[in-house]
Amino acid sequence: FARSGGGALQLNTPMQRFWRDAHAGLAHAIHVPGSIFHASTLSQLGGEPQGIHRAMI
Repeated sequence: FARSGGGALQLNTPMQRFWRDAHAGLAHAIHVPGSIFHASTLSQLGGEPQGIHRAMI
């Protein structure tokens, strides 16, 4: 599931959709605190976050 991209979220049956939505939500960036804390700390210290971290602040 983790490597299947957006195709994993297609609706085939309601139960599959529920299961996939739950797992997609857990893999979302907001639930990965390390990246968000890293970007926030860099900006608070005057640093300039790069790449994906820049989009999180």
